[in-house]
Amino acid sequence: MKKRIKEDQIPEHRRVNPLKGKEGKEMKKTILTILLVTVLLLVAAPNALADDPDNPLQGDAPSDEDITKAEAEVSVVGSVVQVDPATIPCDTVADFEDVAGGAGAGTNYDGILVSGGLQLAERLTGQTLSFSGNFDVLSGSPSSPLALQTGDLNDNVNVHGGYASGQVVAGVGPTGYPNYNAIGEGSLAILFPNPQSQLKFQIVGVDGGGSAYLNFFKADGSSLGTITMSPANQTYGFRHSLGIREIAGFSIHNTDPAGIGYDNICYEAVIEVDIDIKPGSFPNSINLKNKGVVPVAILGSAEFDVLLVDVTTLDFEGAAPAHDLTDAAVYADHLQDVNGDGFLDLVCHFSTPELGLTESSTAGTLTASLLDGTPISGTDSVRIVGGS
Repeated sequence: MKKRIKEDQIPEHRRVNPLKGKEGKEMKKTILTILLVTVLLLVAAPNALADDPDNPLQGDAPSDEDITKAEAEVSVVGSVVQVDPATIPCDTVADFEDVAGGAGAGTNYDGILVSGGLQLAERLTGQTLSFSGNFDVLSGSPSSPLALQTGDLNDNVNVHGGYASGQVVAGVGPTGYPNYNAIGEGSLAILFPNPQSQLKFQIVGVDGGGSAYLNFFKADGSSLGTITMSPANQTYGFRHSLGIREIAGFSIHNTDPAGIGYDNICYEAVIEVDIDIKPGSFPNSINLKNKGVVPVAILGSAEFDVLLVDVTTLDFEGAAPAHDLTDAAVYADHLQDVNGDGFLDLVCHFSTPELGLTESSTAGTLTASLLDGTPISGTDSVRIVGGS
């Protein structure tokens, strides 16, 4: 029987080294490759969901295929519902190409951002801001009237480019601009120039696995409802279930791993109409101590038919018409051609004590809606006399 010899009893020059020779060299290469890959995986793992160095949001932009695809909602509470965006016209669009943005981290905005007729900031005044990791979280009810509240320095709103849709807007989270783990993680609030019945916008940069929380509000800050959904890189549409124009603004925050951005916000703008305060006189002097009425004419033209105005929506500086224009005979008496251009004008009268004008006012604005709900607005100069 052969006697087993222990390895430490073998003379040094007789021992076989597996890492020497041709096969040893190949084994060394294999071991080094395995070690290198292991190290790289360990380093990358904690940052697997971090933002791409050239893309703060990392996710893809909407494709042609899903641009109008309706994503199933997670939950809906209130009067605003998610609808197929293809059913919503894009009368006016805020695409953020009218403001500074740029590649990479883009441009930081510490104040209220005005773009495409919209106003945007971190949240609505009165909402409570808290944090969950790198993300903003909004809760609570806004104050009345609905207004925007900016965030802290470098923690408000960002615009950056590099997407198929162009530049996008994003909220900036608590780690602050220009940290890529802040861009898209922040909350965002949007104020419309006039109440809406429907709207749509693109969500950009979704990585998956997170949620988006939308809250819609009236002009007085009261809630119109909330929608919680699992966002995708596509266009989303929202509509008041009763078709009423009372969506004055909304807020949104998210938990997408690398944050999300927003683009191409479509809404209905106000139609500007010509008005004449105190037809036949200039300057348009108003004595705020007067107990009478101020006549205001909505001027008709080849492009605008005053018969389409919904008289129940008329407002001039906070005052409603002094006469009942829903009465057919009264209404007929108020249809005149005050400027002699051959087109009917609608002359309305408003109680002076009810006007919201002050001694410093230099203009007065009339607002209303057309019978189809489209908002209109007109402004003319005023001269305040006699004190308040």
